[in-house]
Amino acid sequence: MRLNYDPSAPQQRFRDAGLEAAFASPSAQLPSAPLWPASGVPTPIALTPPPAETDDLSRFKGYDAVVVTWTAAEAAALAALLTPAHPTSSWYEYRHGIEAYIPLVTGTNSPFNDSSSEMKRYFHSLGLYFPCQIGSTKVLLFKSGLHLAYDGPATPVKKLMTEIAQASSSSQPERQERSARTSCSVMLSWGAAYVSTARASSRTNRGTTQPLRLRRSLLEL
Repeated sequence: MRLNYDPSAPQQRFRDAGLEAAFASPSAQLPSAPLWPASGVPTPIALTPPPAETDDLSRFKGYDAVVVTWTAAEAAALAALLTPAHPTSSWYEYRHGIEAYIPLVTGTNSPFNDSSSEMKRYFHSLGLYFPCQIGSTKVLLFKSGLHLAYDGPATPVKKLMTEIAQASSSSQPERQERSARTSCSVMLSWGAAYVSTARASSRTNRGTTQPLRLRRSLLEL
């Protein structure tokens, strides 16, 4: 059973079920920003004009990190912390090359294939995204529309994570060869995905990719 609870806009069915949190204001349910260092306050990067949902992610070439999350609640928390004033309802939709994914998602309970009114924004969607900057570090935030638990044996989310990594890795000539080997490394787990980019890879001692974790300060990059 998928709950799909969104603390930034609790669905009526949770109130009908008597869930106490659903009656609280979004600000009471979402994390409040910590005391960021003066030089490291996250700054949302609004895109003008807004990209079409069919646009690729090549505009993020050379970004330092990608943070990926799965659930609506996780994405809402990420937005509250790193893109203040830009909740996930204003994040950009990503459906580039969607035709290649439709036959891969065979799970009967996949959010990707859920055409109900509540899931309208996620139906045949690869995800939502918004860029931000923390100090000098540019970060792409991505709420995946695919999921390890629901999409079926083809595991199309791995294809998506590789696509994101390839799009955001550095295009500098001296890094292209290494980027092909290391920058598109993807680690998947039930809780999160870690996609490393070229800048992060270039700072390792042996040229191997070190995954970027949300719980580790992005300011350390």
